Amino acid sequence: MQKAAKHMGNMVCIGEDIAQAENRVTLSSRLDANGIPLASTVHNIGPQTITMNENAVAQGLQVFRAAGAQEVWQGARFGMHIMGGTVMGNDPETSVADSYGRCHELENLYLAGPGLFPSSGAVNPTFTLQALALRTAEHLLG
Repeated sequence: MQKAAKHMGNMVCIGEDIAQAENRVTLSSRLDANGIPLASTVHNIGPQTITMNENAVAQGLQVFRAAGAQEVWQGARFGMHIMGGTVMGNDPETSVADSYGRCHELENLYLAGPGLFPSSGAVNPTFTLQALALRTAEHLLG
């Protein structure tokens, strides 16, 4: 690092945001200009996710100190890819849709997108989203 970074280095923790049942999207009592209820979201970070992040930060700061950094600090914790809300699974009690994105309660409604993920992974979701959408499209065509 001493040869590569003359002024500043950066490290990012990309970890899983472990799902919590109380995190959700609901309809608000507030209405938009057309009288349609607005979405209301709840997204809290649980103790396992906090601990994982704290451990990653501690290790990152240790790496910078070991590399000879004169100053080290951490920035604010934030989510990069918020996912979930219409989670896929086999059990209608714990999920909204099946593995193809078909809603358990509405047979003709299919969902596609990161809402199907039970939690956020540790990397960008783009290719997984594309694969899920293709799988759902092939299922509908088949």
